Amino acid sequence: MPPELLQLLSLDVVASALLVAGLLVVRILAIRFVRTRAGMPDHVQRRSISAVKNGTLILLLVGLALIWAPQLRTFALSLTAVAVALVVATKELIACLSGALLRASSRPFSVGDWVEIGEVRGEVVDHDMLATRIDAFAAGPGGFQRTGEVITVPNSVFLSTPIRRLSALRAQVVATTAVVVDPPGLGPDALRAAVEDALVTARAGGALWEGEPSVRFSTTDLGRLRIEVTLTAPTRSAETAASAVTLAVLAALRPPAA
Repeated sequence: MPPELLQLLSLDVVASALLVAGLLVVRILAIRFVRTRAGMPDHVQRRSISAVKNGTLILLLVGLALIWAPQLRTFALSLTAVAVALVVATKELIACLSGALLRASSRPFSVGDWVEIGEVRGEVVDHDMLATRIDAFAAGPGGFQRTGEVITVPNSVFLSTPIRRLSALRAQVVATTAVVVDPPGLGPDALRAAVEDALVTARAGGALWEGEPSVRFSTTDLGRLRIEVTLTAPTRSAETAASAVTLAVLAALRPPAA
């Protein structure tokens, strides 16, 4: 510790000791004076003694505060600097704890739910105060095959990233496949019949879906024919069904060999 600081502290200690001693002497003398006054009622005497005690205590606190004000100011500034540094150093930790509090209060998902958090999609396998672990699915909006990767997502992302709950897609999902070909030279009825036959062929080949697929015809900017088929299929076989439909439509509209 620097000698100047030691000297300053020594002066403050001496001043504090003198203040305490002086106020103690004043307190003793004032109480003795009150008690020696003849003819003073007891309740007035007690009130006066209490006033003396409280007054000297207030003077002591004010005096000590004035004596130690520079040191207290320096200590407060140091404490503030330490607090700011601590907040900066633990900013991510505080954000993770805040995200965990948000998750616990709003309960957007639970362990076992299928979720999409930003670009991460998968099943929640565990979560704690700092992070959430997700068994990841394959990339793509319609992919639900597990990749075998477990991704750890810090809870701080919950404060700024939307969370989509996909558990309703466990059983079935809406899959869409689009085929773009040159106009086959068929009339509207023949074209629709060819696509319907392709769907029958795909289903006969083992492609699974529920209900009747929706078929939509349109053209691209280059004048090509776009055939879009939307179907509801079991989640595990949705991609397989969409691929089978694509291949069946292409085979049905393939130009005949010359």
